[in-house]
Amino acid sequence: MLLLGTQVHLSTLAVSLAGVTLLAAAARSQLAFRRLAAMAHQRKLSAATDELTGLANRRALYAEGQERLRDLPIRSHALLMLDLDKFKEVNDSLGHRAGDRLLVSVSSRLREHLSGSDVLARLGGDEFAAGRTCSRYCSLTPAATRQWSSPRRCALHWTGRSPLMT
Repeated sequence: MLLLGTQVHLSTLAVSLAGVTLLAAAARSQLAFRRLAAMAHQRKLSAATDELTGLANRRALYAEGQERLRDLPIRSHALLMLDLDKFKEVNDSLGHRAGDRLLVSVSSRLREHLSGSDVLARLGGDEFAAGRTCSRYCSLTPAATRQWSSPRRCALHWTGRSPLMT
């Protein structure tokens, strides 16, 4: 019980130790808050990123699409959907590791053709989507055919066999 007017003599060592303990506790709290913020940021990234390819996932594409559609009267938008033909045959004949390597390879090939404002997402399985915002009119007919069709033929080298995806 603390009484008013009571004075207790404390040693300098006890006061110093109490101060150091308080500083250490404050530093540990600050570190814990920083770690918690980093974990929250990582969780937010994980919720919007495809784990295998590092691309945006379906949820992130939808969120980005909603943002871009708010600019609809000002800008044009295009969405290109891609599906890998015969992908199941790669998984069935060469295994899922080979299929995963193919998905990573295709995603990196697709990234090569992106401009700064494009968004590329893996929707799931062997489906990809690319979104583009244009200042005026988006024409995906000739330009996209040339730009996006180059990854169309992608060889995967796996244990001596080389299946060709078309």
